[in-house]
Amino acid sequence: MKKRGQGDIAALVLLLGLFILLFMLFVPIDVREELLPGSSETSSRGDSRDFVLNGGEKTLLNVIPGKVTPFKKRIITKDINPISIFSRLEKDSIELSNKLVLNRNIFTENFEEFEFNLDNSDNVEGLSLFFFILENEGRLKVELNNILVFDDEVSTEEVPIKLPVGNLRDRNRIKILVNRGIIGGYSLNDVQLKTDTRENNKLVERNIFLTKTEKSNLEDVNLQFFNNCLSLKTQGTLVVAINNNIVFNDILFCDSTQFTLEISPSKLRSGDNLISFRLNKGDYQLDDIELDLELSEIDFPKYNFEIANDEFEDIEDGFLDAVLRLEFKDKRTSKGRKRAKISVNEESLSFDTIESSFERNISSLILRGSNIVKLVPRNEFEVDSLIVFLDEDIKDRFNLSRRDRDRNRRR
Repeated sequence: MKKRGQGDIAALVLLLGLFILLFMLFVPIDVREELLPGSSETSSRGDSRDFVLNGGEKTLLNVIPGKVTPFKKRIITKDINPISIFSRLEKDSIELSNKLVLNRNIFTENFEEFEFNLDNSDNVEGLSLFFFILENEGRLKVELNNILVFDDEVSTEEVPIKLPVGNLRDRNRIKILVNRGIIGGYSLNDVQLKTDTRENNKLVERNIFLTKTEKSNLEDVNLQFFNNCLSLKTQGTLVVAINNNIVFNDILFCDSTQFTLEISPSKLRSGDNLISFRLNKGDYQLDDIELDLELSEIDFPKYNFEIANDEFEDIEDGFLDAVLRLEFKDKRTSKGRKRAKISVNEESLSFDTIESSFERNISSLILRGSNIVKLVPRNEFEVDSLIVFLDEDIKDRFNLSRRDRDRNRRR
């Protein structure tokens, strides 16, 4: 009787164990994970805080990117040399004679002739003959380049004598003479020509070079300069253009003003950029000229990992999966949205998730040898880990050894 009772208990335990085994095989996976929290599925695919690789996986990359942001802003300043820009009259004098005596003669005209040179005759706006009169009797004549330009009696009140500038050349000749007569004439001291010459530096150009990176990441542009007025009598209009696009057109008042011009980035290009300053009149010095470029500098995390030849062949044949997994610092919450693009060897995949992790099979993006992963965030978030690993679970499910796989390849 005692042996029969022990046999019945053993049979009952066996039936109970068989029941539990059948129950665990047919119960839903999520329920089984709750009953067996140490299962391999939970440890390798569960919450990001508990994620570990099991023995059938090989880690290719495991890094901690930390906080990632869409871009970083920085300002680059392109300094421009000071500019002297003007359109002004320069006064000068040309000495002809210290003392000039022209006596009247009954038979001939008494004269003196002089030559003088001009650096830029086209810019001469005023010409006059100046002298001190010691004696004056009769009519005084002046010829300029063989053209009679003055014929009249002269007193101290009529000096200086204004002369026309229409027939001036770079090399010129002036003749001073008196009419024939019985007595008298002219005695003159310190005979000079006075010139008013327009000196122009109305257009000043500067070249600014932008790299392709600076142009592609350009967000805002400011041109700054400080105005110093050197002539209070004349105030002119300044036109500033960038690559023939006018960005400023206004009067420069003599008040020592700091100008800041907002410029559209579309007006700049990669390579050389021509900035021109054009003035109609006045005399100015432009100092502290700066072109400030605000850039959104791309500075995204980039990582490398290697794929061996046999691993690449296993991936091609479907015996291995290459998996990328991101673990985020934020727990699953609607406010903790993570948006980014992941570039694997220049092929992209995107995610927009509130989960605490993201995982994707990247087998189709893998190259033999060196591989590059780049994380391009669309908003700011923190990444605890970025992992790339080879998953051999498919081999276990079909119970294929490497010899079996090699045999299958040969087929």
